[in-house]
Amino acid sequence: MKKIVVIANRTAGRGRAIVAIQEAKRTLWGWPLEFICPESRDHLQRVCRDLDPEVYEAAVVIGGDGTMNQALRGMANGQVPLFAYPGGTANDFAGELGMTGHWEQVQRLLDKRIIEPIDLIMANGIPFATVAGIGVGSILTAELNEQRQKSVLFREGLKRLRSELYTVLSAKTVLFRRDYLYHLHIRSNVFDEKIKTAAVFVCNQNKLAGNLRVAQFSEHNDQMFSVLIIPGHRIDELIGSLLKLKFGKLAKGDFISFSTQSLTIRDLQGRPFAVFGDGETLIEDTAVEFKIRPKGIQVYKERRKNGTRIGKP
Repeated sequence: MKKIVVIANRTAGRGRAIVAIQEAKRTLWGWPLEFICPESRDHLQRVCRDLDPEVYEAAVVIGGDGTMNQALRGMANGQVPLFAYPGGTANDFAGELGMTGHWEQVQRLLDKRIIEPIDLIMANGIPFATVAGIGVGSILTAELNEQRQKSVLFREGLKRLRSELYTVLSAKTVLFRRDYLYHLHIRSNVFDEKIKTAAVFVCNQNKLAGNLRVAQFSEHNDQMFSVLIIPGHRIDELIGSLLKLKFGKLAKGDFISFSTQSLTIRDLQGRPFAVFGDGETLIEDTAVEFKIRPKGIQVYKERRKNGTRIGKP
């Protein structure tokens, strides 16, 4: 009988992953279990890359979006399905798949083998599963990760407020910094313009930070991704745009949006920019190419009561 491997990021959620391992030992039954706590990100990638489909039925990875991203890098195009167990501060990917953090759900989905392939997006060859982008989002990602490492209070606030805190900190960035503005050439098969922008979002799902809507309709399995560009550079316009995102008002004229399978972004001044994705800084370069990788990974995914998949708007 194949095994279930439970892989936990020791530092995710400040120890919640270790607690989850103890719960798994008490709750899961009927499967041989193996537990691994990687010592580093590189170790986590190697563990996931080396999973043998003849040995393992599934890999239950416990952690937040950053942990899931490291797992994706190892498991992309592999044959062992990923179960994304929410154990971090932010859990956008697990939430999009309908994962609740209850081991009874894990048991049921494992027993019924409710899996499906989902698309990944590549950013200069690095995969991500949720939302990526540049500008305000990249600055905010770096700040959030720095602050949550320092402060328990900040981590608790981030877990509880999520999009509200994201919106407030984004507004602070717009008010007190100007290094988020970029002169870019953005090109795809449906869009080709040179533009000054504060933020570009590349979306494999509709929402960021829980309920900040950054795409009208984007799914993990449509072999496309959505792009949202915030045009303009006046402070009042940018803050207004952020508030509209918070309340899900993606009206035409306020944003530039389209769907595509590939996208290139180049800084016209040769200025390096950071690209965030899955809650982490993925790369920093003067140009980035995004490409869809159809059916890039097999995942466990909850069904709605009417039989449709989680992730629909």
